[in-house]
Amino acid sequence: MTQFFKTNWIHFAAIAIGLIACALFFSPQFEGNALKQHDIEQHKGASQEIAKYNDEDRVIGWTNSMFGGMPATQIGMKYEGNFISKINTAYVKTFGVPMAMMLMYFIGFYILACCMKINPWIGILSALAFSFLSYDIIILQAGHNTKALAIGWMAPVLGAFFMTYQRNIVWGALLSALFMAFEMVQNHLQVTYYLGILLFCIGVAAFINALMKKALPRFMKATAAIIIAYALAAGINSTNILLTNDYGKLSIRGGNDIKVEADGQSNAANVTSGLDRDYVVNWSNGIGESFQLMSPYVKGGNSGYIGNSQFAEQVSNMDLTSEELAAANQSFSYWGEQPGVSGPAYVGAITVFLAILGLIFLKGTWKWGIFAATVLTIMLSWGKNYMGLTNFFLDHVPGYNKFRAVTILVVIAELTLPLLAALLLNEFYKNREIFVEKRKLLLGSCSAILIVVLAVKFMGVGDYLTSAEKEFFTAEGREKSIFNIKSQVDKIPAEQLAQQYQLDKNNPQQMEQFINAQLDMQTKPLEVARKVRSEIFNGSLNNTFLLILVSAGLLLASVYTKAFKPMYAIVGIAVLNIGDLALVSSNYLNSSDEGAGYKYWSPKLETLYPMQSNSANDQILQMEVATNPSLAKVLAEGERLGKAKASDLEANGITKDNIINSVKFTHFASKTNYRVWDASSNFNGTDVSMFHKSLGGYHGAKLRNIQNLFDFHLSKGNNAAYNMMNVKYFIQDAGNGQKSARYNPEACGAAWMVKKINTFETADEEIRALGSVFEMKNIGAGTFFVNKVLTSATSVTGSEKLQYFNGKDTVTVPLSNGLTEGMKIYFVADTAGRMDLVPESTLLNDEFKSFNKMVEII
Repeated sequence: MTQFFKTNWIHFAAIAIGLIACALFFSPQFEGNALKQHDIEQHKGASQEIAKYNDEDRVIGWTNSMFGGMPATQIGMKYEGNFISKINTAYVKTFGVPMAMMLMYFIGFYILACCMKINPWIGILSALAFSFLSYDIIILQAGHNTKALAIGWMAPVLGAFFMTYQRNIVWGALLSALFMAFEMVQNHLQVTYYLGILLFCIGVAAFINALMKKALPRFMKATAAIIIAYALAAGINSTNILLTNDYGKLSIRGGNDIKVEADGQSNAANVTSGLDRDYVVNWSNGIGESFQLMSPYVKGGNSGYIGNSQFAEQVSNMDLTSEELAAANQSFSYWGEQPGVSGPAYVGAITVFLAILGLIFLKGTWKWGIFAATVLTIMLSWGKNYMGLTNFFLDHVPGYNKFRAVTILVVIAELTLPLLAALLLNEFYKNREIFVEKRKLLLGSCSAILIVVLAVKFMGVGDYLTSAEKEFFTAEGREKSIFNIKSQVDKIPAEQLAQQYQLDKNNPQQMEQFINAQLDMQTKPLEVARKVRSEIFNGSLNNTFLLILVSAGLLLASVYTKAFKPMYAIVGIAVLNIGDLALVSSNYLNSSDEGAGYKYWSPKLETLYPMQSNSANDQILQMEVATNPSLAKVLAEGERLGKAKASDLEANGITKDNIINSVKFTHFASKTNYRVWDASSNFNGTDVSMFHKSLGGYHGAKLRNIQNLFDFHLSKGNNAAYNMMNVKYFIQDAGNGQKSARYNPEACGAAWMVKKINTFETADEEIRALGSVFEMKNIGAGTFFVNKVLTSATSVTGSEKLQYFNGKDTVTVPLSNGLTEGMKIYFVADTAGRMDLVPESTLLNDEFKSFNKMVEII
């Protein structure tokens, strides 16, 4: 044992350093706090019913808590036969969230460094830098714990892959099987799939290398060993993989048999054999946004306001008037191409600098496999901003269309760039003489990189505006703004306009001046935002330039001065890099919020029971008990169980109420059978699922049928669809932040007798037939358009774009699902020009002929 520790003490030292670094960064965790993680909160609501059965040592494969019922496969299934899963669970429980994830980043990269024979101290320093990558920290705050662990295990998988081809086939294959088993058990198949792209690219490089060195037999043996190793890893996780595969075929990731949109227009161009194209690329990096790998704030920070961001102090020091400062603080601090972000995916200015040098100075074909994977995945992460490549992969690369949010592809660059940087430092440490011989190339390379940074600084990567803000400056955007201003003016009485604005809306010159003034008021905040964001951008590039300049100086000092040893330069560069990365990451997972306690942390018990009930939930219980008095005992028992649990956990205040309600409602739901719909959740929340059987919910892989039902009917307010799904209660806003429950007497119940079956030739006809059909005929002097197509008479379902042009204005023709079968109504204009739907009976009694009929509707 003494000899063992003498030989391997460095590895124990590495683990100790990793533990200390993680503990310091996540110090609130050791004060009884836990992260407030949004996705984990949502998961608690989704899995509430499953957890109840698990507590009773019963495993269920189905839950009624979301979407009217769905398999529990991807929510909370337990796979008791998977020993890797048990080890993984024990590891997370031992170190806790989020420290377990960050520690896995560190250990994983250190294992990769060991597999690739990198000096242990360089491996430790590189692993520390890898642990502080901003994207990997940000996802912890969001609650993407399984994604984080999957990212952590990517590095060991890559290390074992390298070992198999380059060093020892047997040990490499054994480690590949073990590490891939841990990778797969995280059940984040998207990260694993992207890792497969990286391994494929490196495998191609290994094949080329084998061809060049005439070593194909060994390459084939290594490849066979890798295939067997990954097959074993898949076998260990086969229960989950097979169930996921079965479930996936019926989810939104398994294609869609509906070939039209809700409005009846073809969606063939959007459909793939998996997810729809627009869903896959909804989160896509902008092309210029990729430069944030090297400079964090080239597109700003998160999607919040500048006044609430780390840029607030920088902006307050700018030469701005009080009015401009207020406008600046209300501007968004992110102006990239994504709908919203929590922060940049920053790999480090120094890391990217070293990785580029690695491509120049490292030998062998492996670096080109790494380079190819890096470039390919960055280009794929552009998604909708580079649809040619994206469409090719969606249509021709198996499995690629099963995953959404292509921005996640950044995890490959986050692994490959630090690896190239570590390999470069290792080469510099081992073979400084090579760099001495090529010092002119080194000097020229460093200079070229610095010049590129300066070029980006002066040329920019965009105009510092979001897509919506850019639209304002287009001709179409200007027309839209003018139209909105005119519409608002039309709603104000003429007397009020004259008194308040000194405006005569019948005077064209006055109207033009007023509109221009309003447009100017809308333009000024955007100009201020552009100015402030330009300052943020320049500050980011200045910092990037300085970091690279100092790092280049340290490398060149070691090359040109013998006394300045390579390790001095390496330590200096590494400390600078780690400090930079930790500083950026701390902006998105601060330990505290000055003067107000913790910002991202709460006492652990509060995070375990985060969801508060509301008055609507209590109303539902009262209505259920009023309908069935025997349920009063069930409610009382749930209350007793909840209070007992709260007492055992020594909870108080709001947390105590949350625990009691969590247990009470879950117990009540297990003895009743009704569904609840909260329109405000819009299929994007599990608050209702925490307390009732819900028709809504949140999941990245909903069943396709329920998604189609939502798109075609539930989102359109089709009451018959809600009745069919047994929605007995609707939760609605009651004002002042309160909610109320509305009883639905027409809910069909758990089952009902079928009176008649209607059959249709296609799924398109079937899904649309669940709603009303309206026979429409143009009987006016104007023109009628359905989905922008001129029409005289047609049948519609109400989701189409219906427009009527009366010779002056184009207006939308409304429809209502609340109309009874056979009812005849008309779209009319009254003598004042106001337009609306009126029933036939109203027109029959219209003695003064005050309505002009335009469209007849049955």
